[in-house]
Parts: sequence; structure tokens; C-alpha cells
Amino acid sequence: MEFDESDEEVFRLAALLHDIGHPPFSHISEEMGLFKKGMNHEKMSAEIIKRTEIGEIISEKLGDRGVDRVTFVITGEGIPHSELDNLFHELLAGQAGIDRMDYLLRDSHFLGVMYGRYDIERLLETLRFERESEHPLFWEEGGIHALEQFFLARYFMFTEVYFHKTRRILDYHLAMLIKDYLKDRYGTGEDEEVVLPSDVEEYLKLNDFDVMSWMLRTDNEHKDVFLKRKFFRLTIESSDHPNEDELVL
Repeated sequence: MEFDESDEEVFRLAALLHDIGHPPFSHISEEMGLFKKGMNHEKMSAEIIKRTEIGEIISEKLGDRGVDRVTFVITGEGIPHSELDNLFHELLAGQAGIDRMDYLLRDSHFLGVMYGRYDIERLLETLRFERESEHPLFWEEGGIHALEQFFLARYFMFTEVYFHKTRRILDYHLAMLIKDYLKDRYGTGEDEEVVLPSDVEEYLKLNDFDVMSWMLRTDNEHKDVFLKRKFFRLTIESSDHPNEDELVL
């Protein structure tokens, strides 16, 4: 498979830009349903690229297909313009893609925990590609244990960090804060759905600092939650792998 400098630039740009569509406080808004139906942060990343000077710069450097290729690698949606585009999407966003490789090590480092660590050097050294194979991307036998270590690292980060009770409780409170902020900013009525703006220019005005500043300068119920730690407390907890009797719907 031929691979030139422009292909490398497409992949680098997709890796660099794939998360620019995150709303305030990252995944919380997405998990709590604050995007309009059918939208997510990857699709918003693509919209930002297409509708801002970022897209103009990419087109200038990579030609007319540059934007479409970069956004396809990010979202996996649309028509790939090269056989490499499907490969790039899998490398970036697949089950063992570099996005997950990156955030596990980064989160582990900045949180000061060991759960998300794995042998990234061995994982990358043993990654292989066979064009004619049913599964073109795979790991050779010598990398199986490194791959298993990676999957276990992700599993433990979810059970011990991302799904920690205090983290999940504060996620809920943050989502409620963002909802009230959006209601106040856009004058959303009581019976109207509260969602993030779909207009790119308006969407880009939103950030963590603006949300927290609104909380501090207005009269609202969220201040005590975050400043005085008056958040919800755990009342019931299931096991890591709950059975039907443990699920509360």
C-alpha cells in the first residue's frame, strides 16, 4: 500500500483535531444527553473543522479532499477517499486505538494512579498490518500479553476511576449546572429541551471557565454542591457486574 506525505498529514491532523468538539467539562455533557439527537463530540469536531478557518487551511495544504479525509478519519462517517482512510480511522478510534492508548496513560499520570498503565512500547512494536487479511490490523503473538494488559488497564480505570461513586455523583451535578447555565444563557423555556447549541460559532463560545464563572456570580443551588461539598451521597451500590436483582431502573 502506497503511503505519502499527504497521507501522514491527514492522519496527524485527525489525531490532533478529533477532540476539538468536546463541550464544557468534556464527556459529561455528552453522557447526560446535552447534545441534540444524533450529535456527539466527534461529529461536532468535524463541523468545527468544516465551518472555520481550520478547514480552509487544510484545503489549502491538502487540496479539495483534505477536509473530507480528515473528518472521515475522525468520525468514520462519509465516503473514504483512500483505502488508508479506513485504516487510519481504526488506528485512531478503534478498540485499541491510539486515542485510548493516550488517555489511559495521561489520566493515570495526572491522577496519580497505576490502574491505566501498560507496556505501550511493546504494544506498538507488535502491531501489524496485512492488506489481504480479513482483519488487516492485528497484533503478532509476541504482543498478545501487552494487548491484554492494555484491555485490563482500561477495565480497571473504568471500575476504579471513571465509575467511582464520587466521580459519577459529581458528573450528575455538573450536568445539572450546565443545564441551568444553558437555560440562563439562551432563555430556554421550562417545557423546552435543554441542549448545547448546534451553531458552531455559538458553540465555540462555551467553555469550562464561563460555566463556573456563571455559577459563582449568580444566585443558584449549585454553589454549595461544589464549594461546600454538599453533593449527593451513596445510598446503594451494585457490584462491578450487577445481576438483574441489583439493577435499579
